[in-house]
Amino acid sequence: MTNPNSTLPPRGDKAVIRSPKPAKSRGLSLFKGVIILMVIALLALVGYGVWLFLQAKDVVADIGTPEVVAPEDRASERPISMLLLATDYREELRSANTDTIMVATLNPNSKTATLVSIPRDTYIDPEGLKPNKANSFYATYLYGSLKEAPKDKDERQKYAMEKIKELYGDYLDVPIDYVTVIDFQTFVDVVNAYGGLTIDVDQNMCYRDRADGTNIDLQAGVQDLDGQQALDFVRYRKSSSSCSPRTPESNDFERNARQQQVISKLFEKMKTPQGLLKVGGVFDAVSNNVKTNIPSAQIESMIQTYITIDNDKIEYIHLEGKWDGQYVRLSSEDVEEASVHLNDQLLEDGPPPADPVPSEGEANAAGEASEAAE
Repeated sequence: MTNPNSTLPPRGDKAVIRSPKPAKSRGLSLFKGVIILMVIALLALVGYGVWLFLQAKDVVADIGTPEVVAPEDRASERPISMLLLATDYREELRSANTDTIMVATLNPNSKTATLVSIPRDTYIDPEGLKPNKANSFYATYLYGSLKEAPKDKDERQKYAMEKIKELYGDYLDVPIDYVTVIDFQTFVDVVNAYGGLTIDVDQNMCYRDRADGTNIDLQAGVQDLDGQQALDFVRYRKSSSSCSPRTPESNDFERNARQQQVISKLFEKMKTPQGLLKVGGVFDAVSNNVKTNIPSAQIESMIQTYITIDNDKIEYIHLEGKWDGQYVRLSSEDVEEASVHLNDQLLEDGPPPADPVPSEGEANAAGEASEAAE
């Protein structure tokens, strides 16, 4: 499906996402996997019993909207797409910058999904707004002085979700059905609901910021972390001048490794018998910190359809570009390739099968034939 307003070049043949290019990006997005975890946490444990299912239905009713979903439009019957945002909202700052931006498409027939992650500092020039970083636009729609924006708070929230959905739909040339917005507090509350996590902290970490109340102070070694400490662990980038002694900086690779460790530990706890006893607190954490325009009936259908999806059926694409001192500049080719992969999930039967990888013998034979032809 081609968006007539898109400025992207015409789509060519299906492309393979290239290995990430080196990117000089200072932006730290909330770890990629956690936003998926938060969506799954809406009801990742439903299948363990009727009691959980009934409690889950109450949470889904609180989170979702009341609109009726026609049977043919349910997630179990047709592919769907959604924009997933994680906001760095803190009361001290009164901001809603989106530190994680992902677009997901899911196919019920192939039981596959594609998730594209956009760096928060990406340069975007949308119609009707000034060019800016990707993480600024949701806050602009929600709090900015836009003439057409409703004054009523609830209506402004709906307006912001609709406009941000259109913006990223145009940017990636993919129709987006729904938007889900989660803040950092969700992660903190979910970890606390499970009684914390035992984490191997890889280095000393110190960072203090009086403006927003950040106070990261962790020592290297295996230890139990509560929700706030676990968030500090995955967000740490560098030490501040107020720390003595200063602690080492962290690169993207090190932060990604921490994020994966936390996600893994959290999933381990979710699946234990003790974790089942804590699920009520997880439901509370999610219902208190999630905003979405997905109808409750659709959330239930999504859970029932994708609760058993295998991790190897989920394609993760993390777009990376070049840092120019102010923005991350993504190449139009990489954005187009990501668009192709997202739209492939929206085909009735899912993505076309990948070309088989030739065996070593086939590759050698092909090479010999090529040499003979020369």
